Amino acid sequence: MIKYFFRFNLILILKIFIFEIFFIRKNFNFYYIKSSNNKYFDHIPSPYYYLCKIYKDINKKNLKKNYFIDIGCGTGRVLNFFYERGFKNIIGVEQSKQALKIFHKKNKFNEIRVINKDVINFNFPYSKLIIYLYNPAPKKILKKIISKIQRKKFKHLIIIYLSPMYLELFDKKHFKIIKNSCDNKRRGYIILKKV
Repeated sequence: MIKYFFRFNLILILKIFIFEIFFIRKNFNFYYIKSSNNKYFDHIPSPYYYLCKIYKDINKKNLKKNYFIDIGCGTGRVLNFFYERGFKNIIGVEQSKQALKIFHKKNKFNEIRVINKDVINFNFPYSKLIIYLYNPAPKKILKKIISKIQRKKFKHLIIIYLSPMYLELFDKKHFKIIKNSCDNKRRGYIILKKV
């Protein structure tokens, strides 16, 4: 888990640490979970620093009535964060039973729905949709997820991709970047829209 923090420079580590301290009193949720399924990455929660920045960006677009789906939701940090800010149609998809056990123990909002399923087998609703990704799977699996998204005709689709390791999988024919808040080492996030 220590290697996770070395991806950030000192200033970013300090900003992330300050936001984590601030949220300790609120709904703090920091659970590192080693993946028992070698198809997927370990669970590392999204930093509150980035969640606050993302919320500021998407709050301007009046998207709170859209479905908000967190692919690889882990223990629910992102789900709870956005639910507390007015998003009500929230779904988390997670293959780890261990992560979901923690979610059910710690979650305080009964309206948040979580599904214990391999993300490849998840069927996205045909609706206005926000998909949140924090590198939920290796490149091969993420490519299958993106391909599935490309084939569907959504009314309106926004993708939030934190630490976009595989941004090149989102081809320009199907996706347009509407916000780039990343540095050259892909620290940050990208917001894309399906065209």
